[in-house]
Amino acid sequence: MTTLARVRKARRATASPPTTVRKLMDKRSEYSQTWQMSNGALQTTFTTAPIHSKDQAGVWQPINPDLVSTGARASYRTTSAPVTETISDRLHVRNATARVAEWIRRWSS
Repeated sequence: MTTLARVRKARRATASPPTTVRKLMDKRSEYSQTWQMSNGALQTTFTTAPIHSKDQAGVWQPINPDLVSTGARASYRTTSAPVTETISDRLHVRNATARVAEWIRRWSS
């Protein structure tokens, strides 16, 4: 191994790992998000479930499947998509969250 190769290897070994600089909103997709790293590289995370849905302007927004009450008895809506669901007293709100997340995915495509 040459001296130059050893120096480069030593620099790589002692260099601190890159940190996240900012999230790149224009690189979002339904299943991914991308960050600019301190070393200039891009880091993209892919998921198997949708994490973004398009708003009415066509911009990807994070999916928030949390349900909030509409004020009517057993009626809930999401905070990130126009989905309202009436839930039976026998069905717990957490069980409905998966159904609402699926509706959000369908609505955004």
